[in-house]
Amino acid sequence: MAKENYGRIEELVKKFRLEGLEKRYPRQLSGGQQQRVALARIIAYDPDVILLDEPFSAMDTYLKDQLRRELINLLEEFDGFIIMVTHDRDDAFQFCDELIVMDKGKIIAEGKTYDIFEKPEKVQVARITGCKNISEIEIIDDRHFRALDWGNIVLESAEKISKNISYAGIRAHDFTFADKDDLNAISTKNAEVVEMPFEWDIKLVNDLWWIYDKEIHDHDFTVPEYIKINPKNIILLE
Repeated sequence: MAKENYGRIEELVKKFRLEGLEKRYPRQLSGGQQQRVALARIIAYDPDVILLDEPFSAMDTYLKDQLRRELINLLEEFDGFIIMVTHDRDDAFQFCDELIVMDKGKIIAEGKTYDIFEKPEKVQVARITGCKNISEIEIIDDRHFRALDWGNIVLESAEKISKNISYAGIRAHDFTFADKDDLNAISTKNAEVVEMPFEWDIKLVNDLWWIYDKEIHDHDFTVPEYIKINPKNIILLE
């Protein structure tokens, strides 16, 4: 093997955190190690097209974050075409300029990744992009609706509600503190609060889910009496 090829192999072994594993057989590697080897082998061949099928699925969070950054740097130098198959919204958002969303073998959304995340348009797409609050609605007028799955609360949307809209979505991070008389104010009475390392998970009695960011050392949180959703952050869905 040419000396430059050995150099390329050593470079990829280092980049994909495979030092010390060079003489192991596949059966002696963990699932995550096998995936890293597969990624390194793909890059080593300098292909015209790369297909990535759930490339980080068997890795722990720390290693996944490390390899994501390394792979992004590697792919920036790649002039070919890359296809990624994934159920992970973070992978899709981080790696893909264009997105195709499929449901039961049919394409239900396609376009720029940022556009699809910002305006998913369909219920299935909203769920895939991480929208945790979705309710069937009853349209009151072209700006107001009753959320049937959120205790029949009435909310105002910044966007006009067309007749083909059947659902509304609210991302869990989009709520803010509110006073009782604020537009789209929602009571938090008897809410359930769960502390996570970097966020508070608050579940309201009407099944709305609110995620509020926190510092790792903060362990006290007083839930306000009301929270609100800005009309522009309500997602209208077919």
